[in-house]
Amino acid sequence: MLYQYWLVRYVPDVARIDSASAGVITVGRDRGDAAFRFVESSLQLPAIGHSRTDFMRIARLFEQNLRFFIENQGFSLGNSRDLRSFIERERRQNHGIFQIDSPGQIASINAAEAAEALFDRLVFRQESA
Repeated sequence: MLYQYWLVRYVPDVARIDSASAGVITVGRDRGDAAFRFVESSLQLPAIGHSRTDFMRIARLFEQNLRFFIENQGFSLGNSRDLRSFIERERRQNHGIFQIDSPGQIASINAAEAAEALFDRLVFRQESA
């Protein structure tokens, strides 16, 4: 099945080109067929600028909203009527250090497997000491 995915980036300074992949979101055609995965700790983000702790605070709030949309199918949040429109609205709003790339596509068996595969390829890094 074909899934749409978004890469979430840690962008400590929008005036510089430095950024780091920090998470992925995958969404299928069926309602509730979605998954996401983000770095678990600020130590998994490179020290390239602005506070990594601030980024993690924003990421945790965003994760809560994603989880809410997935678990409460059919519920709307603000002007967003479904998960895709919510993600796109957040992408366009550009939250400074927390940014979402334009969507891509991946073929996978399910959303969770797609999210894990993308995370392993595009995001994963060891914690720094």
